[in-house]
Amino acid sequence: MRIWLERNLWVFDILMMALIMATLTYMIKFVPYGVDIKIHNFFLIEYLENGYFPIPPGYYFLLYLLDLLINYKFQFLISSILLMTGFLWWKFRITVKWIFESSSLGISKSYLLAFLFFFLGPIVIPSIDREYWYLGKFSQIIWHNSTIIAAFPFCLLLVKQTLTWWENYSNQAFLNICLLVVAILLIKPSFLFCYLPVFLCYTFYLLKRPSQPFILAACLSAFSLLLIWVEKILIFQWDPMVVNYYSQEDIPRVVLEPFKIWFHYSNEPFLDLLSSIPLTLCFLIFWRNKAFENRFFSFSLWTLLLAILIYFIFAETGYREYHGNFYWQIPVAIYLHNLSMLLIVLKEYQEKNEKSHFRLKIVASIFSIQVVFGFAYWLRIFFECIIS
Repeated sequence: MRIWLERNLWVFDILMMALIMATLTYMIKFVPYGVDIKIHNFFLIEYLENGYFPIPPGYYFLLYLLDLLINYKFQFLISSILLMTGFLWWKFRITVKWIFESSSLGISKSYLLAFLFFFLGPIVIPSIDREYWYLGKFSQIIWHNSTIIAAFPFCLLLVKQTLTWWENYSNQAFLNICLLVVAILLIKPSFLFCYLPVFLCYTFYLLKRPSQPFILAACLSAFSLLLIWVEKILIFQWDPMVVNYYSQEDIPRVVLEPFKIWFHYSNEPFLDLLSSIPLTLCFLIFWRNKAFENRFFSFSLWTLLLAILIYFIFAETGYREYHGNFYWQIPVAIYLHNLSMLLIVLKEYQEKNEKSHFRLKIVASIFSIQVVFGFAYWLRIFFECIIS
């Protein structure tokens, strides 16, 4: 049976794609509010009808090209489902490969673990959280926002290449980093808000001095942040669809409004914070300073903290006031952070250290509980037709 599974892993890929496609199709058809895939389709149609194109253009350009090849009944419907299925499956496959290369689990077990990890979610108490299972918490699960789903695999590859670059500072790895940063900028730059500052600071921390790799990192970070600023100007001050069709009061601006959006979506902020990071809390209690010896863990933790801080501090005004657009770096950051801990735990488990038995059991229990709640969130899409 095991040999058959390893020789027929394409079956798992087909089943995973079928699960993703079924979820997306149901969500688009039956969930009435908050499905950004649907909203982004109408968004692109509206822009094209007025002779414009959305900014940043990466996802919309891919959607437009695919729809030229596959167009059935409703514009961009089939193409958006296929595109999102492809990106979510790609995220899953990157995770499978990362687990497989970082452990001695074997490919079939890596598939299974990546599948469970795909559904890892925050702990939810329905009587307290009520309708807000998502934006009030910090979740790595993302089903409904097409642009961050499209950017997600590139973000994973970006961090993987960053870890490779820190090993030997090769030109090829740095070139890959630059190309991935450009791809993310063109799709949705949210993750770069937290990645770039931490990338620069952590590079300096590793080198201890401003050497050539640090100068390269500084140039990349500065130039990328400049491009993000240009994108901001184009979106908020230049976009004809915003400037020409909205009043001054409704035109969005980025403002400092600490905790405004989080408190709007969170019924119990402190509890929501704790229930979003139980693995991190457990890991820091049992591994303490040893955890920070791992570059992936350290980098991902600081990236996550900055991602959350950005969500806490910044907000928008106008018609985008409660869209929560400063949230979208968090799913990527917490996914990477949870993955870093999973890889450390796997390595320790395979070393079969008797002293580690108790803490591994605790981590496995928390992981299992979070997977159950991730599945519960997924089932809630079907039974309650809600994604909030």
